[in-house]
Amino acid sequence: AFYLGQGGLSLPDRDYYLTERFAKQREAYAAHVAKMLTLLGEEPEAAKAHATTVLELETALAKASKSRVDLRDPIANYHKFAVADVGRDYPAVPLPVYLSASGLGNLSEIIIQQPEFFQALYTLVTERPLADWKVYLRWHLVRATAPYLHAAADDEAFAFYGKVLRDQQVQEPRWQRAARVIDGE
Repeated sequence: AFYLGQGGLSLPDRDYYLTERFAKQREAYAAHVAKMLTLLGEEPEAAKAHATTVLELETALAKASKSRVDLRDPIANYHKFAVADVGRDYPAVPLPVYLSASGLGNLSEIIIQQPEFFQALYTLVTERPLADWKVYLRWHLVRATAPYLHAAADDEAFAFYGKVLRDQQVQEPRWQRAARVIDGE
């Protein structure tokens, strides 16, 4: 079966965006995004504005996301849809094209784990300008590849995700991280 589930958040879960308990982490996250974008060559003011855009989009996605507790219910997170129905309900989403390009063109049904999330995402995509989504996607590309970029980007990613979020004071040596990547862990 082909599954689609909620996602798109850079912080551990929706509560980091929505509760006062994580206000300091959100503030540190916005500063981290701005710093990473600055390391990539953006002017500091533009990077700060783009960090605000990322935080706004991710907060909107968090509002549409289920909590960790709600995600544990397998029945509530299993919704079978015909591929044709997805195309009808979300006309701007070329799901058949994506499935075909992925070698899954023969699928007639997919599982959408959180349809409410995808409805909210679809609405958000149509409401926000393309420029905001370009910033959001650029950020997610940078975040995902930070360990493979220059040392300053790797260090900044660890400073936030390691030190701030996990209270990890020392990063593993680069050779151990490289070996883990090679081993496919």
